[in-house]
Amino acid sequence: MGQNIIGFIIFELQEPSVKTVDDCIAIVKNVSDKLNFTIKENEKKFIENGTKIVSAMEKKTRELNIFTHCYSSGVQKILEKVDNANIDIKVFNMETRPVFQGRLTAKKLSESGINVTMCLDSAAPFVVSKKSGRALNIDLVLIGADSISLNGSTINKIGGYGMSLSAFHENIPVYVVTSLLKIKKGNNDFIDIPIETRSFKDIWPEAPIGVNIMNLAFDVIPAKFITGFITEFGIMKPEEIKDTVRKYYPRLM
Repeated sequence: MGQNIIGFIIFELQEPSVKTVDDCIAIVKNVSDKLNFTIKENEKKFIENGTKIVSAMEKKTRELNIFTHCYSSGVQKILEKVDNANIDIKVFNMETRPVFQGRLTAKKLSESGINVTMCLDSAAPFVVSKKSGRALNIDLVLIGADSISLNGSTINKIGGYGMSLSAFHENIPVYVVTSLLKIKKGNNDFIDIPIETRSFKDIWPEAPIGVNIMNLAFDVIPAKFITGFITEFGIMKPEEIKDTVRKYYPRLM
């Protein structure tokens, strides 16, 4: 989203009326204030839309089992709102190594009184699958996004691909909670962006010489794995993203 915010500012700075440093400062403040307001309002909308999705899936005979990944404030707030509406939910999440953002998710949900169980990253695809047994029986995968493509694919923290692949094969719905302000120009599954690789020291600080460590920070979730996006403009399928962005955020095309 940060890149798009900068894009909005640069667009406004190109106006012929902008001539002085003071003009530039005023533009930056004005655009920043407007976008901060929009971001807050967008969050309220997609939290409300997400709450409706989860509520509609309520189980009458058992808990509604929801799997999430990494940490998303939007997902957290949706789950808290659903829980406050007395819908019986149980949340499963993964640890999200090596920074362990999943621990933050588990901690915050637990502090809110939500029944939460955290598993190892490597166990997540199996836990999501129906092979893990009836006691787990995941009903819904609900995740955030770091960035989304015009074709509906999504970049998220590493581990999202395997979890979503498992859900796709089991016909378990996967919803991405995000503002469309996180859109990235292009329509090619992010193949033009090198996936960020972080320091091997996060994984194995004293790795033996000759052992190469791959510490990928993100992965791509293809559009076909995603049931829908929960956005400020409602619930939409991946193939509807492009037209919606064109309508509401044409500058981001």
